[in-house]
Amino acid sequence: MMQDFSVAAEKHIQKALATLNLPSLDQAPPDIRESLLREARQIARNDVFGHGHKVGKDGKPIEQGLGSHDNPTQQSIDAYIRAQQPPYRAAPESGYEETLKRCANGSPKLKHSAPRCEQRTMRTFR
Repeated sequence: MMQDFSVAAEKHIQKALATLNLPSLDQAPPDIRESLLREARQIARNDVFGHGHKVGKDGKPIEQGLGSHDNPTQQSIDAYIRAQQPPYRAAPESGYEETLKRCANGSPKLKHSAPRCEQRTMRTFR
């Protein structure tokens, strides 16, 4: 019944089981098992997204670091451009041009690179 968690989450579960004198999570009472699994999921999520990360309405974490949707870097835009051309794709995905313009124009740090992005797009696909 063990699920995949981070190392810290696994250690948390093992420590709690040792404290309760239980050999495995399957033998724990249902309420304790659910509580431990919920805590382990939160520990694993904190390991990936950091403590106090923002979540959306659906409860999923919102990316907010460098290179994220709301905080693109020139390197993340260049990677997006490369991912839309051969050998990765035969043709760019639908909405490629709009996504590229939004990324370059939406970030105050990258406003100066919007013409550069458009030039690369024209050179690559036209």
